[in-house]
Amino acid sequence: MFKPENRSTLDGLLAPSLIEQQQKSLDKPHQSTDIDYFLKVGYWDDSWNRVDVKSETIDGDSALLTVEIGFQGVSTPIETLAVTLRQQEQRWKISDVALIGAKDPCSTENDTRPEKTVKQSPQEAAEAFYRWYMSMELAEKEAEGGEDILNYVTANFWDQLYRIQYLGDDEGNYFTKSQDVLDDWQHVKSAPINQTPEKAQVDITLGGVEYPAKRLKVTLVPYKEMWKVCKIESKETN
Repeated sequence: MFKPENRSTLDGLLAPSLIEQQQKSLDKPHQSTDIDYFLKVGYWDDSWNRVDVKSETIDGDSALLTVEIGFQGVSTPIETLAVTLRQQEQRWKISDVALIGAKDPCSTENDTRPEKTVKQSPQEAAEAFYRWYMSMELAEKEAEGGEDILNYVTANFWDQLYRIQYLGDDEGNYFTKSQDVLDDWQHVKSAPINQTPEKAQVDITLGGVEYPAKRLKVTLVPYKEMWKVCKIESKETN
């Protein structure tokens, strides 16, 4: 977003201190983990076309806006930003952008599902999720299209899934860390990595029967008698 060819336009929109800060970031080598200052994510696309100012507070020569970024027709925002502006040279200019309302995806404080839980280990929970998820995806039922997924993942994680996806460098399926889903991935294996009373990690292997396996590191947190998924990372493929 902050590119030399946009400098003249940005001069009229950003406070000098913010322009200087962003200019310094251009001089650093780009990393895949870099987060865009203005959107607070690693990448985005043209579908982020809903920008709504939800509140505005003006105090002298300073102002604070609460801005929602999201998809058209979808009420739940991808993210909510606090945008601070200063009046300089008879114009309002952005001086700071901060993310607000972010919830810890590994907290179950907002979970209500499932109503009835069955005692299970983190390994059993991770494997159960992937057996369900792959059965839905391979049947082209779109596992992410309904609320049943809340039986397996935390509510905070689910509410922020779009944003969590865009924090990373992968633009494919978040749950499989891939562009495509293979039939072979209906074969699911699991192995424990580590576990504490507050959190656990499980190694999930998809496939490996007909094609090379896909390996994932799944983080879970306890909820009642069970465990729920709150983070997924890619591991090396066998």
